[in-house]
This record gives sequence, structure tokens and C-alpha cells, in this order.
Amino acid sequence: MTWDKAYAKKSEDYLELVANGETPKWDADLKKYVSMNVSEETFGGTKSSTPATTPKVVDPQEDDEPSDDLPF
Repeated sequence: MTWDKAYAKKSEDYLELVANGETPKWDADLKKYVSMNVSEETFGGTKSSTPATTPKVVDPQEDDEPSDDLPF
């Protein structure tokens, strides 16, 4: 068995996106691979070039004093 039988052959646009550190996604309208990072639609229907920021998660036990009585 040779390597070309073990791996699927990919197009140049796919390999270029991977080489640039981007995540390729097949675009059926353009019939080629495009970067997922560049133009993702949001719920409002507008396109954004930057990913949405996630809100900071707050730990409600962060300020509690440590205790010696473990639950197990």
C-alpha cells in the first residue's frame, strides 16, 4: 500500500488554506474550499471577519474559603 491510497487527494485551494493556518470549508456556491475564519454568517444575516467574543465565566465559589471537609 502506498500513501496515495491511504489519504484522500485534496485540491490546491484546500492545501493553501491549511498551510496558512486556516480551517477549510467547502462552499457549494463557489464549488471550492474557502476559509471558515473569513466570512461566517451570524444570526442577523450579516457577515463578520472576526469571531464573536465569549463572555467571561464567573466562578461563584472563587472567593470562598477552602474547607477540610471533603464530600467523599
